[in-house]
Amino acid sequence: MMYLSLGLSFIILQTILIATTNFNVWPEIYFFPWLVQKGLLPYRDFFDHHGFLLYYLLLPFSSGGFSFLKIVYSFVLSVNFLLILAIIKKLTTKLGFAVSGILAVLLNFFIGENNFWYETVIVTFYLTACLLLISKNFRAKSYAIGILIALASFIKPIAGIVLLPVFIIKKDLRLIVAFIGCWLVILLYFFINHAFEKLIENLFLFNNFLIRNYYPSFFSDQKFLLSSFFVVLFSIFLSWKNKQLKKCIYPLVFLISSLIFLSTGYDRTRILPVFTFFPILVSLPFSYKNTWQKMVFVFLLVIYMAFLGRKVLLHQDYLNSKRTPWLEDKRIKITTLAFERIKTGDDKIYIVSNHPEIYVRLNQLPPTYFPIKFPLAERYFSDYEERLISNLKKNRVTYVITPKPVEEEYLKLEKLREFIEKNYFLVEEKEEYEIRINSLIDLR
Repeated sequence: MMYLSLGLSFIILQTILIATTNFNVWPEIYFFPWLVQKGLLPYRDFFDHHGFLLYYLLLPFSSGGFSFLKIVYSFVLSVNFLLILAIIKKLTTKLGFAVSGILAVLLNFFIGENNFWYETVIVTFYLTACLLLISKNFRAKSYAIGILIALASFIKPIAGIVLLPVFIIKKDLRLIVAFIGCWLVILLYFFINHAFEKLIENLFLFNNFLIRNYYPSFFSDQKFLLSSFFVVLFSIFLSWKNKQLKKCIYPLVFLISSLIFLSTGYDRTRILPVFTFFPILVSLPFSYKNTWQKMVFVFLLVIYMAFLGRKVLLHQDYLNSKRTPWLEDKRIKITTLAFERIKTGDDKIYIVSNHPEIYVRLNQLPPTYFPIKFPLAERYFSDYEERLISNLKKNRVTYVITPKPVEEEYLKLEKLREFIEKNYFLVEEKEEYEIRINSLIDLR
């Protein structure tokens, strides 16, 4: 009963933090499920370098409006949190459960920042697999774990890296069989639908190029990182000291494996899986015998949590006052309303922006294979701009809409800009946008 009461209290606290903080969802998460709903197939019909599974999971909610995604996000976080609590309950005492539960709430909010991203759902599969690994054996357990890791890799292929250490520990070939079996089914499906080559290029070759050439960094809270590293290291030391390393092996495996998500740069959305397993490892010393080392650990953990709690309060205020969620950009709303006054019939449009919600609001499919400009895409595809221009010609695009100021990724596309300025007349220009109309009957 105590576990249930604490669990519900934590869920309520987490839900309050989510509800009282502005919510951000990036273009891929709301736009690509909408494209799939319209009958398009990832990789074959539009470019993307992420896994496909999340788009199909979000498919039932893609027609519910953008605001519905916040409900989905809150539900997924609640499921993740319950899985964390279920793992902690198996590994530690009631006090450890309570302390680590509070820590998990704080970390989920501070690291997640109310951002719906791929790792949000990858964490669900990781936690479920970890829970099975520390639970009693059943007949299909190894197959289930292999399938769960495969599902995570369908969202981001690098998530499959955790299979290697898990296999080394368990030495069970059924893990590999299940994982490979799942991928063979998927590859066959895309092959039948004439998307196999595009899947290989987009999902593996492009990502390999990205890992070697793209290193952004949006997170610089070094004090927080160093203190977190010290706390978890202290926890592992106590596990070793008490001869309980076996107890922490699987959470530690998932935590270390999750560092792979930082291969294309460091930011909070990518480090979420790492900090998901952090409170699990920190909960372990509460089940060990009382020693002066344990007392020091608990003291330092209390200081760490007080420090984190203060940062959460300050960060919530920052997010609400300084951050503009992607879907609440006033420029885009003004641009969409302005274009609706001009557009007639089924005239095709092209958006020079990573704000594809304009396509969604106008209920029109993008006319190009590259509806979103991903970093370094123009370097990987030597004919990137030529393909965009060819798509505009082939699909006889009537209008080109450019929200202002022009986004940095699109400023790099000089050939595209020259083509648009040459072949499309400027019909309306405001501070927030620019609308051009096809000046030629035949764009060839």
